[in-house]
Amino acid sequence: MAEKHKTFEDVNRRLARIQGHVGGIRRMWQDQRPCHEVLLQMAALRGAVERAARVIMRDHAESCVAAALKRGRGEEAVEELLGALERLM
Repeated sequence: MAEKHKTFEDVNRRLARIQGHVGGIRRMWQDQRPCHEVLLQMAALRGAVERAARVIMRDHAESCVAAALKRGRGEEAVEELLGALERLM
């Protein structure tokens, strides 16, 4: 089994909160809450997802990419990182 990332628990908690937030937004929509309130919550959700992605990206650079560099797979790891960054932006 692969070693857990140092941010595993932090990201896991963030994702659980994000999951709960999505459920809350869905309930708001089902309850026909005002659109601006739903949109405000969706903006907060997007921010939470972006913050979780930044934590994962930093951990990836510090652990996965660093390990790949030591194993001589640096170019491949950097390409993977850049591809992920392009999709996130």
